[in-house]
This record gives sequence, C-alpha cells and structure tokens, in this order.
Amino acid sequence: MAEYKVKPMKDRTICGWIAVVSFLIGLILCDWVMGAKAPDWASDLLILCGIVSCISFLLWTLMLCQDDNI
Repeated sequence: MAEYKVKPMKDRTICGWIAVVSFLIGLILCDWVMGAKAPDWASDLLILCGIVSCISFLLWTLMLCQDDNI
C-alpha cells in the first residue's frame, strides 16, 4: 500500500494570509474612518481592503475545495 504524503501549498497559504491581513487592515481603517478627522482617501482604501479580502478568501476557499476533490 502506497503512502500518501500531504505537502502544504504555498499559493493557498499566501492567499489565506492576504485575506487575513487585508481583513485586519480593513478593521483598523473602519475604526479610523468612523472618526471625525479621517481623510477622504481612507474610505476608498477601506473599500479596497474589503474587496481584496473577499476575493482572496474566495480564491482560498476554491483552492481548498479543489484539494478535497483529489
């Protein structure tokens, strides 16, 4: 019987970390944007962090599903 070894995927790990980091940056920006003295570009950056977080989480989930279908 052959041994099956699981090797970590660098792409999936990087994509997951991008999702986590952009989500955390978005949380910090959300707190800052709700303040009275936030610049206009901060809300645009908050939207960009949300988009990056959602897309990278979707890609991470698709990579995870692809591994399950081996």
